[in-house]
Amino acid sequence: MQQITIYKVLTFILLPFAALFGFFALIMFFIGLANPIILLPVCIMACFTIYAICCTLFVVKGISRQQPLKPSLKDWIKVNGYVTNVMAVISLINSVSVVFYPKAQLKKLAEELLSTQPAMPPGITVETIVSGMVVMSCIMLVFSVVLLIQLALSFRLVKKYQYLFESHT
Repeated sequence: MQQITIYKVLTFILLPFAALFGFFALIMFFIGLANPIILLPVCIMACFTIYAICCTLFVVKGISRQQPLKPSLKDWIKVNGYVTNVMAVISLINSVSVVFYPKAQLKKLAEELLSTQPAMPPGITVETIVSGMVVMSCIMLVFSVVLLIQLALSFRLVKKYQYLFESHT
């Protein structure tokens, strides 16, 4: 029972992230029409958004209300869950690498960034960029861990509640 409560909380925590990722995926899709290499991250972000929505439906209709669900919802959760898992692992690795990267090296990277951007606002300093990178990486680190835990619970609960996905004709 506690596992279900944790799953519900984590699923609802992921919803705002899903909305944000969905919004960015929509914007980047139009950019990707001019530059097709951008379409791969767009697809990954869209898969996460679809996954989060499907998990929410699974929680609200299936687990909470015990209503029968379409068998295709299980497929949507699984397929988009695999892609989301890849995204979470990549995000975790990137976040950990930035958080534990030496501060001197981060400052050097920030200086290079500032030198290539001559039209930066005057308030943007090397320290601002470094602290922004670290804060964003910490946020993404927490997001990745929450997402990986939610994914593991999701696959376990989809198997446990298999009877909800059976065809009821």
